[in-house]
Amino acid sequence: MEETLIIENTDIIQRHAYFHTNIKHLIIKNVKIIDVEAFHGCNKLETIEFHEGLQEIRSRAFWYCSSLKEVVFPKSIQLIGSRAFECCSHLEKIKLLYPGTFIDEYAFNETPYWNTLLHQASLCTSQNKSDCYPELVLPEGAMHVDIWAYNKSAIEYLYLPNSLRTIGNCAFKDCTYLKEISMSPNSYCNTKMKLHYTDGIFSGCQSLEKVIFRGPLKPHGKFLEGFDEEKTFMGCYQLKQMIGWDIPLELYPGSWRGYAINGYLEDIDRNSHYSKNVQASYDDYLKNHYEMYIQKASRNQSYAIHQYLTSHQLINERHIQALLEVATKHQNADIIALLLEYQNTYHKHNSFNELIDAFLQED
Repeated sequence: MEETLIIENTDIIQRHAYFHTNIKHLIIKNVKIIDVEAFHGCNKLETIEFHEGLQEIRSRAFWYCSSLKEVVFPKSIQLIGSRAFECCSHLEKIKLLYPGTFIDEYAFNETPYWNTLLHQASLCTSQNKSDCYPELVLPEGAMHVDIWAYNKSAIEYLYLPNSLRTIGNCAFKDCTYLKEISMSPNSYCNTKMKLHYTDGIFSGCQSLEKVIFRGPLKPHGKFLEGFDEEKTFMGCYQLKQMIGWDIPLELYPGSWRGYAINGYLEDIDRNSHYSKNVQASYDDYLKNHYEMYIQKASRNQSYAIHQYLTSHQLINERHIQALLEVATKHQNADIIALLLEYQNTYHKHNSFNELIDAFLQED
């Protein structure tokens, strides 16, 4: 077999198709599925080039490919199966272009990527605060975080992998330096353990400002099942935003929706980040509460909120003048320019409507 193998234009690469072959470079085009152990034991395989269209890499597909160092997964990938890259003894780096990929247990077990991140994580405990890395990134393929696991650690940024299924209660309680969390919406709290503790998973994280939920819910899934609405973020007094590009507003617990709306409003690129259906769930709410957010825009001088209000034509002449006065007081040139442009468009639009009304009345 040649050193470079190109496989293209087939729905599935069958089970054991290239088991223990000597390929060095692999290119996969127009393939949807790589089946179980398709490339198991290809210990000379150094590079893989996955093209868009690949949807599933099933269990142990690249088991023991010991020369592989880096893998970049396409945006189309939906599933990386159990132990898919286990024991790839030189695999140091993975890159997920689609952050919502469903990753099964131990997908990257016994690789440098897995072992390095687990070692860093093991240092981030309440007993080893001085050794704790500011960023705690648990490896993809990890399934569970135990109760109290990182309580009082000194982490500032937390990445919980897409593969994570359960988080024990109080796992990150009182991480007082923690500012940002990135996690899958499909994780759930172990409710049997939850009943024994009065505090939540992230309670007491007093510096926490932002929570990001990556990717959509699994089919028939429930958003953060078992997470207590009141206790999960109890004492997180700096929390301002929850960002879930694929999560409609109505799926958030009631007391969390204000954070979700803040995340939506503060995203200047929301039209490209949020799908049309998800945008609609926010826009319907904001149309009915626009006065509240006009006041908020005036208070915090957020350009993004002003941009949302003007682009959705939610402010009238009276609002424009009031907002301009505040922006001028704060010498906020960007907001002043935005409001003046909107005012000009607003006047032209209303003048046009007046002309049409007059024309219709003459008829």
